[in-house]
Amino acid sequence: MDLVNGVVDLIFENVEPAPYLTSWVSCIGKIMFNFFDLGRPRIAHAVWRDYGAKMDAVVYIVDATRANEQFLGPRRDLNDLLSDEAFANLPFLILCTTESFDYPEEELCSLLDLTNVTTGKGLLELAKANTHPLEVFVAEKYNTKEYLRGFKWLSHYIK
Repeated sequence: MDLVNGVVDLIFENVEPAPYLTSWVSCIGKIMFNFFDLGRPRIAHAVWRDYGAKMDAVVYIVDATRANEQFLGPRRDLNDLLSDEAFANLPFLILCTTESFDYPEEELCSLLDLTNVTTGKGLLELAKANTHPLEVFVAEKYNTKEYLRGFKWLSHYIK
């Protein structure tokens, strides 16, 4: 649980997308995390492809306290990542953070254009699948149980 608490703290120290490219390294327990915030500026999206080859997974964080119309940017950016060949084999954990469960998971999937795209919270047999693992987890901002579920799910797909 210390691992997840550490990751959650790190995520929320940097919850707002940076106005410029940012990266930082943090060790939590015996695991080293490389965080890349390629956030807000559209120019930063041009370098996403460069990072894809160096990643084991993508954790895409969406602030689910937004109004419906504010999901258009994150939806477009996420769809760009999902359609980019550089990320074709990477597992995607989509963490939707809320103050309280503002949106049910199905509605968030719809707002992010992920309906019928997620692969399920069970394990995906990669040898038989023609897609990469992708799942949405909705978590209250500081409730670590859902983060733990998400990271446990993701850990099955990291080499």
